[in-house]
Amino acid sequence: MPMARLQHAFATVLYALGCYLASGVLLTAHAEDRALLIGVGDYHYASIKDLPGIDLDIQMMSEVAKMMRFDTIKVLQDNEARLANVEKELTTGVMQGLAPEDRVLIYFSGHGTRVQDSDGDEQDGIDEVLMMHDTAPVRQGNKTILTNALLDDHFNRLLSQLPSANKLVLIDACHSGTATKSLPNFTSATWGDIEPHVKFFAFPDMPNLSVETSEQGKGPKLQSNLQGFAMSEQKQEPKLQGNFQDFVTLAAAQDNQRSLASPNGSFFTLALYSVLRDVAQEQQNSVTAVGLRDVVESILAKAIPASNMFNPQVTGRAELIQRPLLIQPLRNGYGPQWQELAGLVKEATPLPIEINQNQYAGGDVLIISVTVPQPGYLNVIHVDPNDDTTILFPNQFNPENKVSAGKLVIPTEQMTFDLKAHQPYGPSLIAAVVTNERLNLYQAGQANRDSKGRITDLFSKIQPANLKSLRSFKVEQRQNPFFAAGMVETKVCARLNSC
Repeated sequence: MPMARLQHAFATVLYALGCYLASGVLLTAHAEDRALLIGVGDYHYASIKDLPGIDLDIQMMSEVAKMMRFDTIKVLQDNEARLANVEKELTTGVMQGLAPEDRVLIYFSGHGTRVQDSDGDEQDGIDEVLMMHDTAPVRQGNKTILTNALLDDHFNRLLSQLPSANKLVLIDACHSGTATKSLPNFTSATWGDIEPHVKFFAFPDMPNLSVETSEQGKGPKLQSNLQGFAMSEQKQEPKLQGNFQDFVTLAAAQDNQRSLASPNGSFFTLALYSVLRDVAQEQQNSVTAVGLRDVVESILAKAIPASNMFNPQVTGRAELIQRPLLIQPLRNGYGPQWQELAGLVKEATPLPIEINQNQYAGGDVLIISVTVPQPGYLNVIHVDPNDDTTILFPNQFNPENKVSAGKLVIPTEQMTFDLKAHQPYGPSLIAAVVTNERLNLYQAGQANRDSKGRITDLFSKIQPANLKSLRSFKVEQRQNPFFAAGMVETKVCARLNSC
């Protein structure tokens, strides 16, 4: 007996792009907002292990900044992310000429570590460090030191010198002494099969953390003050010390924990990206930095085994931490994910694609016709008005996407699902991609999964790694490559007479 035919919205997605949070000041026409995004996955010195997925972290945060209409976005990635370049951008570069009303976003993804405190301002005698592309372990006398690393003290001084009263700092790194062990792959009900990589570098003569048993006896309690990248006490409202001058820092992990990277992006950034997307879709303006931390932590707890869990930390000026963060909602189409996909389609060999109506009312059935020029692998992608992106084909009932040459209609009479128009209403983009090498975005996409990582929903959701797959396919084509794509734009309305 055939399975019941399914109703499904063109776009029901819980995972896609994020949006930047302004720290409490409304956007103004004269503001000139700046973003500095730093990502290091490729390290110059062979003794420092490279990290996968950092390019995807930067892509996610670039889309965040574009969505929030930043006037200037500066990316320093890999070879460009040298210490001198970072210092330049924070002084005479992209941040030069800031006014108090200008927003600032600073993001870092890469290795973290720790060094001995040299000026006596740390209670635990340790400085947290962000490792740039040219960071190097160097023998000095009878001990090893790190050169070209960004110390927390120096970073905080650079931040304090920026006149903006709206600074948000996001750090996806770890500072843990327990992070030197290799990790086995694990299967997550949130993200499926995962190959984790620790974002920490241990070197000879690295100082040990001063750790004592917590009052509850359930774990370490760090002896650390708030001048580093993360506060030591978790799940409590911060009691601030020091000079934080109008900025908030949200860091991936406590000082004794290890944050994780993966080929699909770093876990903290993936969770942050997902949470902010949900908030933007729901058009809420009540989340605080502390609330954001809590929701990100809950997502990580579902995706990561308890033995590998790390807890995001928030520090900064008390008023800013507790103040609701302003979020620009995603709506009306043509968002960053839409533009990214449209750009890829326009660069490919044209692929004829048609749909059965010019516009759709709620409940109308979408039928897609694709003329496949040669045998290959077909993926059909939909982007809704909220910039949510879904893989329509293949799907749970048709997980294989190898197709023959000729005209293909989706869904066919033999397929046991329908594609029905539903909210959100507004512009929609439908794109079809055919490759001659195997590419299955449904299997690679973000989806609801069971405890063994198996996809349990009909349509999978696209994530940054999916678009990377499309781009990589074009860049790394082998002999006789074939990459064809086409797209069509339509509109979904509550009723056709209201379109």
